[in-house]
Amino acid sequence: MKRLFAPLLPLAALTLVAGPAQAQQARELRLGVFPNVTHAAGLVAINKGLIQKELGSGVKLVVKEFANGSQVNEAFAAGAIDAAYVGPGPAMNAFLRGVPIQVYAGAANAGAVLVARK
Repeated sequence: MKRLFAPLLPLAALTLVAGPAQAQQARELRLGVFPNVTHAAGLVAINKGLIQKELGSGVKLVVKEFANGSQVNEAFAAGAIDAAYVGPGPAMNAFLRGVPIQVYAGAANAGAVLVARK
């Protein structure tokens, strides 16, 4: 399991050292998800506590639900989330619009991927 969630560890570090505004906030990883079966990998990891376990007790996991990829891209652009499970279409749209994201890992075969703010 640790190998599966190892890509999340750099995300936690990025959220903790990203800047002075975030340093004043509680140490947290703001994760966006779609609450539907097509994004089951993220939902299962959240519900079983696997992501929180990998983050450790010093980082709070804050889950934010979104209805579509456009909402996720807007949240990234506004700095409202740090990472998200999204499909390839929204990830490509974000890239083409210049939203500062980076693909960290594939979460499902031909499906959702984990992306994060730079």
